[in-house]
Amino acid sequence: MALDQGHEEILAVFEAMSRTWNAGDAAGFADFYTDDATVIGPDIYLHCNDTVLPGEREVAPEREHLVTWFLTRQGSRWLVEANHMSPVHLDRRPEEE
Repeated sequence: MALDQGHEEILAVFEAMSRTWNAGDAAGFADFYTDDATVIGPDIYLHCNDTVLPGEREVAPEREHLVTWFLTRQGSRWLVEANHMSPVHLDRRPEEE
């Protein structure tokens, strides 16, 4: 597979994921994940397709995250194997809590 083709396919996956998220389609969104996917973030740990719930259309600043995505090709589909989220904004250091 050519690099450009793979790149375009992965971009198409994220566009489709965004459409299902914005439509509030939790089952459709979860379908983009492998059966043994892992999602890790602040106060979030999901494994093996636990419930993934689409939320608001706009994220409040205190909930903005930088996300690292790991995709794997299974047959003809690219699926999320894992993602990790880190907060963009930190109001205070952990030791100040």
